[in-house]
Amino acid sequence: MNKVLATILLSLLAATSVAAQGLYTPSGVQLKVGSSASLKIGGDLTNKGQVYDEGLLVVDGAVNNENRLNISNNASTPPVLDSNGLINNTGNLENVGLIRVSGDWNNTGTYNGIDGEIELDGTSDQTFSSTPTDVHSIVVNSTGTTLFTGDTVRVVGMINFVNGYVDANPGSYLVIEDGAEVLGGSDNSYSEGKFYHRGLGYKFFPVGNDALYLPVYLENVFGENPLIGVEVGAFSQAPFPDRLLVGVAEDYYWDIETALGRFDSSKVTVDYVGADLESSQNRNDIAFDSATPAGQTHLKKAGVVVGY
Repeated sequence: MNKVLATILLSLLAATSVAAQGLYTPSGVQLKVGSSASLKIGGDLTNKGQVYDEGLLVVDGAVNNENRLNISNNASTPPVLDSNGLINNTGNLENVGLIRVSGDWNNTGTYNGIDGEIELDGTSDQTFSSTPTDVHSIVVNSTGTTLFTGDTVRVVGMINFVNGYVDANPGSYLVIEDGAEVLGGSDNSYSEGKFYHRGLGYKFFPVGNDALYLPVYLENVFGENPLIGVEVGAFSQAPFPDRLLVGVAEDYYWDIETALGRFDSSKVTVDYVGADLESSQNRNDIAFDSATPAGQTHLKKAGVVVGY
């Protein structure tokens, strides 16, 4: 059978494991995957009814949700929706578990993340397009770049950079809300575009350029509910320092923007390598990062930045 047509209430309970080539749930039909069950769909899932995933739902094709899709349970093990294609939501998508998506994410309906996590694990570039949405957690774990192309996506819980990059089109924003955690970051995973943080206190910006990780740490932001964006840019030609500067890096620079609110000042810490210090006359201003492994030349420079 190439397609399973659900015309009655279908429940997969206990340790049931079922496979299908494609699945279509029409209006008025409910499909439930129990907390100990799994359903593997070799093609697309098209849902015009109600799908409740409390266990493991694997879709090799696209997920097209036009009505209600719930990823939630009361068990200790979170439910999982694992999509190897795109996810297109024009209905109501509730996530209290884990959604892995290898293709594009397109949300023009309602997404309720609550405590849910979205893992971006594509093997090529992905796009993330959405109406204004709050997302609890995002894990970047891909081999390409995820481009945010829609309205503002607000991370309220955590974003973790494991592998792969994120970027955003002009007018699209990935915003880390005040109190949300930022984890990870390396030469293999960072924000290629402007990375936005909201609020006061300590803010970490895992930014980079051209496979070079150049994070920025604002240690103590003062102001009034600022929304601060940081990105790494590349000089089109080598800059010439004026008389007040000892030297200027020739390749990259950090751009700090106050998009909303008021940013008064902060102590700023940036990473750079020993080669950046070759012309410096003020090495007393340089402090080794205590977390730097022995034998490596990564250093940190502390200074003060004034909001503008």
